[in-house]
Amino acid sequence: MSTELSKFRIVIASIPDRENCVCEIYYDHIQWVEISHEDEDMKIQFYSNPEKNYWEFSLETALTVLEQAKKKFLGSK
Repeated sequence: MSTELSKFRIVIASIPDRENCVCEIYYDHIQWVEISHEDEDMKIQFYSNPEKNYWEFSLETALTVLEQAKKKFLGSK
């Protein structure tokens, strides 16, 4: 596993303002993404980086993490 990939954490969470669980993706303890499934479509929200102007990852890394999160989230249902 690359050093960059090891800094990601995928969490399935129940939060008060959502009816269903969400999948949160953190990079180095800062939330990057939230995936929800409130209706028939899954939705993704990208959070701004509080420490920089933007997030930057290799495309392969971002796609790998998003696919892992999708599988974990769908497996939790």
